[in-house]
Amino acid sequence: MKKVEKIKQAFRDMDTRLYQAEKDLEEVIQFRKRLKEISKNMKVLQDFYHSDVWMKGRDILYGNIQENEHFYSVREDPIWNTTQDFYIQKIKLLQQLAKEL
Repeated sequence: MKKVEKIKQAFRDMDTRLYQAEKDLEEVIQFRKRLKEISKNMKVLQDFYHSDVWMKGRDILYGNIQENEHFYSVREDPIWNTTQDFYIQKIKLLQQLAKEL
């Protein structure tokens, strides 16, 4: 009888893990979709930052910003740091995934 109870407990434990794994899998699927959206947004920021539009626009804005106006993207560091940090996080994600394969 103890043997049967031990087997039942093992399957209960695995059922719990399986239900969690199904939820986790759905989160991974949603994360992949969200990552595509994030990547598109980062690409737009990078393209803007590396374009003449940003540099020329920034120069024009510096002399024409009203006291109540604020443009976070007019500064170099926010766009650069955010896109570079995202790049680093993608590398870390790839390394993590590679280790788990």
